Amino acid sequence: ASFLASRGGRVFSIEAMPSIAEHLRAGIVENGLQNVDLYNYAISDPSAKDDLVMALQPWNKGGSAVEGNKPWTLTSGTTKVRVPLTTLDSMLDSEPELRNVLVAKMDIEGNEGKALKGATRLLKEAPPCYLMIELSADFLGAAGTPIEEVTKLLGDAGYDVSAVHSYGIDTYRLQQKDLGACLKRLGASDVAVNIPGWR
Repeated sequence: ASFLASRGGRVFSIEAMPSIAEHLRAGIVENGLQNVDLYNYAISDPSAKDDLVMALQPWNKGGSAVEGNKPWTLTSGTTKVRVPLTTLDSMLDSEPELRNVLVAKMDIEGNEGKALKGATRLLKEAPPCYLMIELSADFLGAAGTPIEEVTKLLGDAGYDVSAVHSYGIDTYRLQQKDLGACLKRLGASDVAVNIPGWR
């Protein structure tokens, strides 16, 4: 991401798990990445408490999730970690550059719906032109945000959600229906459509 943003862009990385954030921070320093800002928060909706309990899976730290967001019981060996919480709208106040995001990626193990509910101002005023998001009907349902509700939130924010289905788990590469207007708002060219890995 840092390389793709190397021509004057920035990377805003938000990671809930402290141990993963430490590894990311070390990589940023070791590689001299001057255009990456890292934040150690869980992202949720405004009604959430000041912090969340995360269930850390030692065998798959990237699959760690907010406690209760996965529909099955986590097995032995899983530890609980308390992490600070914020919303994307709250971050707008301290990081106004979040209004200028071209590409966003969201994969937070079922908390995507709550994160979007905490980003109503961002999605209304300055939604990213492209959004790569993992949606799992089971995980979202366990978190109390049915996939149909999340799909509506994304559609209301201007994204083309025609490919989103209500079963299983999938990663979607969504873009604004009026992509030209979004790119123009950011001063980006149509070349941005050729983002590597984008279908």
